[in-house]
Amino acid sequence: MKRKHNNDVDNSSNKNPRKNISSDIFDESFNNCFCNISNLANALGYFTGKVDMVWSHIPDKLIWNFVAKCCLSDKKHKITVSLEGDWVQYLKESGPEAVAIMDDLQLSLDGVSSAENRKTTAKLIFKEGVVFQKFRNGEPFFMNTWQREL
Repeated sequence: MKRKHNNDVDNSSNKNPRKNISSDIFDESFNNCFCNISNLANALGYFTGKVDMVWSHIPDKLIWNFVAKCCLSDKKHKITVSLEGDWVQYLKESGPEAVAIMDDLQLSLDGVSSAENRKTTAKLIFKEGVVFQKFRNGEPFFMNTWQREL
């Protein structure tokens, strides 16, 4: 066993900082495309796109149309995102419009409860929680509803 000498310096405070969860989830290598996924319910990564419609007036539900970028062409993929459950109220109260029309969004596919997949459209349903990062006026905002205080 090697002993520590008096002149040895303890560099434990110089360890690399742990990545925050936003950078872990939305690392560019996890950016996915509708064209690359055969089963949305088991998909990994996230979609990048823009919100073009929001329905927030339904109790315990938040629905938005999400237009995701395609990796193979200039086409866009239209995805209906449905957030369902009592946890949605937390999201609605989290600040000025959790998700608004024209927000740029990175939507994690983690937590998809069910998915319907057609040729160019899909419907994703999140019943337990959702993780996304939005960009409004160039400012990022990270949301992870599983980390909410109950």
